[in-house]
Amino acid sequence: MRPGWNCLASGCHFPDKQPVPPDWGAAGTIFPGFDARSTEGLAGVTVILKDTDGKEVRLVTNAAGNFHTAEILKGPIDVTLERQGRRIKMPTPAPAGSCNFCHSLPATSGEGWPKGRIFAP
Repeated sequence: MRPGWNCLASGCHFPDKQPVPPDWGAAGTIFPGFDARSTEGLAGVTVILKDTDGKEVRLVTNAAGNFHTAEILKGPIDVTLERQGRRIKMPTPAPAGSCNFCHSLPATSGEGWPKGRIFAP
């Protein structure tokens, strides 16, 4: 796995005739801070995604800090993270489920773009 990469468009499973990844409705990586290294993904963070139609999906990050779902979610998507009894909600809904497309390091340039990694409370 490549924590921090755009999970919905990285093509990770195509080299060396590996299986094609499933179509994911949402995926990303959770880190301990906005400027964390790619090797510092957080395991055990609950990611709560709620789409514009009210569909809610709860995911738990793996050992690399990655999460993914094949559920198709209609944006905008409300995002909440839970860790060790604390919650943090993304201040504005995500336009789509490709979380690492916007939350990248180095930070994506451009006004209005999130700066740095997705990080848990």
